[in-house]
Amino acid sequence: MFLGFLIALSLELFSGTTTFAQNIETIKISGTAAGVSTRYIGAVEGNINFDIKDLQDLGINTCRIYGGMSRWEAEDNDGKYGWPYIDEIKTNPNIINWAHWDRIMTDPPQGSDYWWSGQPGTVWQGNARTIFNTLKQAKIRPVVSIRNVDSGWKPSWALQLNPPRTGEDWNEWWEHVFATVYWLNVRNDYRVDDWEIHNEPDNRDQGWGGTRADYFELVKVAKDAIDFVYKTYLPDRT
Repeated sequence: MFLGFLIALSLELFSGTTTFAQNIETIKISGTAAGVSTRYIGAVEGNINFDIKDLQDLGINTCRIYGGMSRWEAEDNDGKYGWPYIDEIKTNPNIINWAHWDRIMTDPPQGSDYWWSGQPGTVWQGNARTIFNTLKQAKIRPVVSIRNVDSGWKPSWALQLNPPRTGEDWNEWWEHVFATVYWLNVRNDYRVDDWEIHNEPDNRDQGWGGTRADYFELVKVAKDAIDFVYKTYLPDRT
């Protein structure tokens, strides 16, 4: 009965006395394409499994990957905070401890590139080389997020540059960004050309310890490191 009353009330409210504005638009149909719709559809990696067939089956052509210090530089790779200096790296990139980078990317702790995220024994077994090489062969573009500190506020040694303040802090941040981009694209050719600086820096739960202004400076310095790699070693790449 109540439902019938509502229906009757609705009919009364929307009787012939009610009018609505009408906006008439003309749609033109053409056999010629006017543009290109979204060309990329992506996924964010999970730590339980990495199977390229899953991505291909879904039509995924980009894969977002969490990089950063907690994953690939859990300890200061050279053991001397604030060194090497940015100008030294620009002059001689081999001053960086590439043995560390080759090892962490090839033989990660616990046999998994996801050793830093998840419970031992549950994460995918494999290294970063496999991930990036497989994505390259499948023509799926990686989007790599570079962070100093992750959502668990790790690694502990990087908290002193969260945010960077001193010259030593900036040296460490610039070196890490440079090393990530250089290792993936110069020492190796994994075709990683899309970069994100940190993750949700407006959400403190994601690990960023600075202000908005601090974040802008973090991005500027990261951009300088990325630009240096491309202009110096990959001038034909964007």
